[in-house]
Amino acid sequence: MDKILVVGSLNMDFVIEVDARPLAGETVLGKRVALVPGGKGANQAYAAARLGGDVRMIGAVGDDVYGRMLKENLELAGVDTSGVETVSGVSSGNAFITVDS
Repeated sequence: MDKILVVGSLNMDFVIEVDARPLAGETVLGKRVALVPGGKGANQAYAAARLGGDVRMIGAVGDDVYGRMLKENLELAGVDTSGVETVSGVSSGNAFITVDS
């Protein structure tokens, strides 16, 4: 099988369920929050590995709990994360996503 190399981002997505999306300057309360490993590169690597590909990921995460979770998620899917650098003293990428009813 051919090898697949993915170079890209790894982010922890905070998916926040709300009744309605906030308007400019407005604060709304979230109903539920889910942590979902993501990032465009990581999503591609995960999907390719789940489809049986021999996948290696190159990217970077912070030395925090989210970085560990992001790498572990890819490893559980079968992605080689030896090319994912853990950078000391920085936070992993985060994305905050609101989902309305």
